Amino acid sequence: MLDIKELKAPVTTVDWTDPNGEIQKIQIKAMLNASEMNALYHRVLDSVKFSTEDGTAEYRPHFFEYMWRFSVIDAYTDAELSADNTDMCYLLCYSDLWDVVEANTSANQLSDIYLAIREQLDIEEKRTCSTIGFQNILNDVNAIMQALVNFDGLPEWLADKSSDSDKPLT
Repeated sequence: MLDIKELKAPVTTVDWTDPNGEIQKIQIKAMLNASEMNALYHRVLDSVKFSTEDGTAEYRPHFFEYMWRFSVIDAYTDAELSADNTDMCYLLCYSDLWDVVEANTSANQLSDIYLAIREQLDIEEKRTCSTIGFQNILNDVNAIMQALVNFDGLPEWLADKSSDSDKPLT
C-alpha cells in the first residue's frame, strides 16, 4: 500500500471502528474537498446498486458502509484492513492505485478491468470469501493495478475481456 508519509498533503489522525468493531488509529490524508467527496459518495452508491431479475435497481446497503469506509479510508490512509469478512471482497477495486489507473486508461479499458474484477469477486463471494480466497483475488487485482501503473500490459487472464462503452466508476 502507498506509504502515507510519501504523500505531500496534510494528514490528521482519527479513531476508526473497523468492520470487526475494533478501534484503529489511522491517518487521513486531507485531500478531498466537498465536490470530490460528493463525487466519491455517488461512485460508491452506484457500486452497491445491483439489477434484479425484473430489471429494477436494488441497493444493498450492507455493502455500502464497507465500500464507503474503504473508499475514503483505504484510498487515502495507511490503514490495514482485515481479510476475514465476505463483504470486504467487494472493496478490492477501490485500492489506492485506482486513481492512478483511472487517470491513465480509457473508459473502455476501465470497464473491462472493473467488470473482470467484479466477475472474480462474484465467483469468490459465492464460495464465501475465506482468507485464502481473499488473498487470491487481491493478488489478481494488484497485478492489474500494477500493470497499468507500470504500463507493462494487462495480466493474460484479462486480455480477452470484451469492452463495454459505459464507464462504471462515475
